[in-house]
Amino acid sequence: MPTKPGTGQTALITGASAGIGVDLADCFAQGGYDLIITARSGPALDDVAKRLRETHGVKVEVITGDLGAINAGRK
Repeated sequence: MPTKPGTGQTALITGASAGIGVDLADCFAQGGYDLIITARSGPALDDVAKRLRETHGVKVEVITGDLGAINAGRK
């Protein structure tokens, strides 16, 4: 079976709990990319992550937070 173009790579998708962010996450997952997805809505983001794992068999890390807030990128 041929490998997908994203195999072995990871994509970061912001706003991945709804709209275009979900669509982008789905496109990257379909291409074989593992994902780091982030958004403000934790429950919705968890639902998206679960669906992507089950549908595409990729690894998905979830980071909940508002990246527009000061120091939001720090853990």
